[in-house]
Amino acid sequence: MKILVVQSGGPSPGSNPALAGAISACHDGCELLGAVGGWIGLAKGNVISLNGLKPDQIASSPSPYLVTFRDRTSEDAIMASIRRLGVDAILIIGGEGSTAFVKRLRSRADIETLVVAKTIDNDLGPFHHDLGYPSSAERVADFAVRMRYDASSYVGYVEADLMQVMGRDAGWLTLASALAGKHAPDLFLLPEATYDVEELLAEVKRVIARAGKALVAISEGVTIEDGKLVRATDYQRAGAAPALRDLLQAQGIRTRYEWPGILYRCVEPNERDRKEGIDLGRLAIEKLLKGQEGVLGPDERGKPELVTLDEASKRYVPFSFLNGFLPSPEALRYLRQVCAFHESSWTEPLSLA
Repeated sequence: MKILVVQSGGPSPGSNPALAGAISACHDGCELLGAVGGWIGLAKGNVISLNGLKPDQIASSPSPYLVTFRDRTSEDAIMASIRRLGVDAILIIGGEGSTAFVKRLRSRADIETLVVAKTIDNDLGPFHHDLGYPSSAERVADFAVRMRYDASSYVGYVEADLMQVMGRDAGWLTLASALAGKHAPDLFLLPEATYDVEELLAEVKRVIARAGKALVAISEGVTIEDGKLVRATDYQRAGAAPALRDLLQAQGIRTRYEWPGILYRCVEPNERDRKEGIDLGRLAIEKLLKGQEGVLGPDERGKPELVTLDEASKRYVPFSFLNGFLPSPEALRYLRQVCAFHESSWTEPLSLA
């Protein structure tokens, strides 16, 4: 059986473990090909053999082994390349956008298709969490702690720190900064909720009056419209963090914002992502060899769960996880189930301020 693997979408700590698992499961009678450069690489015929590679070396690498590509390309060119290769099945390691694309592709080709759900955005359901999110979530929490440390190192320089976090229209990564415990942000702004700008400004001032400084975590997909913070229709033009900085500075509050981006995307997978990714990749090959298809992701115990393409859909942070500007106790329980980050491992900043 000839199986083609495509690593699709943005980089994720879970992408290579899934690929390693697929390689380790493809034995006699199984030919594994890889599209170099994602869908556009496939359209151009950039395909290599994956048989014989050492999966252990691939599993711990931060960036996609096959290299990904996010620009749109011709579906006709993709279909022509699939037919030319004569593959029997396709394994896609991708997220919510990739799954939506696969649904369209599947309607055009009578070929078995299986997706391993990987996305740091954690926005592909109905799984408990998505491959790659645990590693990235822990790094987001780590960054929040470091911003607190940095803020404690000076007096009078900045009163409000804005921490912009990835996640176009789902706030799971922003929520993850709550794992920092006592070092967590004071306020959380997620695209799932609507916030009044005047109320937010007043809350920032209250935090500064109480603690001397304020740390605000804000999703990249939030924008300011008509005095409200809302989900942007075009996240690339959202700009909520710099806009909020300007509003705070207009109120006389010294403000800066940080946009860490790749510091939690292109990172080595933690043990959970590594193990779950390998298990999902192995099972994906086993399912395809049996003629099964759908979308694979981990359940609450980290065990693989298979759903149909139609059952896989966008997952937003539920309103029960939000408590005004703060995560609810339910949200904190969820984060601790998913991640191994513990704020107790950090010492209290030493400062005379």
